[in-house]
Amino acid sequence: MPDYFVPLDTTLGGSRYFNELFAANVLREYAFKYAAQNKTRLIEKGYPDYLQHFEVTDAMLNQVVAMGVENKVRIRPKDLEKNKRYFQIYLKAEIARNVWDNQSFYPIINETNEVLQQAIKLFDRIPELSRSKM
Repeated sequence: MPDYFVPLDTTLGGSRYFNELFAANVLREYAFKYAAQNKTRLIEKGYPDYLQHFEVTDAMLNQVVAMGVENKVRIRPKDLEKNKRYFQIYLKAEIARNVWDNQSFYPIINETNEVLQQAIKLFDRIPELSRSKM
């Protein structure tokens, strides 16, 4: 048994629509195009600013939906609304990867990693959780 149990939210990232768009390469293609069109502006602002302030908007998601339709991916509005946060985080991470390389992807996508997020919260409690004191 682990020292600290983190129940996983299996609904996050469990999107049929996301998986269909991903399989059709729509999400990565959108991120690639967005990054190519905005690279200079994003680089000028810098990665720390991007990490802190950049948001994937509803307009951007609408463009992804349109690209999906072009690639014969059926629109699933309820799924998109339910999993909107995951779509936004993934697209933000992919755009960053296209502008700043792979290392910029993980700090963003790890926002969805519940085990990592819980571990970060427990850093201050390391002495209390230490096995040597059990």
